[in-house]
Amino acid sequence: MKPFIFPDLGPYAVEVLSAYAGTVALLLFLVVGSVLQGRKTRLRLEEFEERRIAKRQKSTDNL
Repeated sequence: MKPFIFPDLGPYAVEVLSAYAGTVALLLFLVVGSVLQGRKTRLRLEEFEERRIAKRQKSTDNL
């Protein structure tokens, strides 16, 4: 197996590497934000369903 050889970026090394770092940081931010928002949404949906079921049971108990 050949070892990974990093390409010579010349005088633009800082710009290219900072662009890569910014892209990775942005992707991580988006993934973490999506996961957190999904968890929050799932919890809200579970609470809504529990209230709906409780309300439905309460209305059938009154019959």
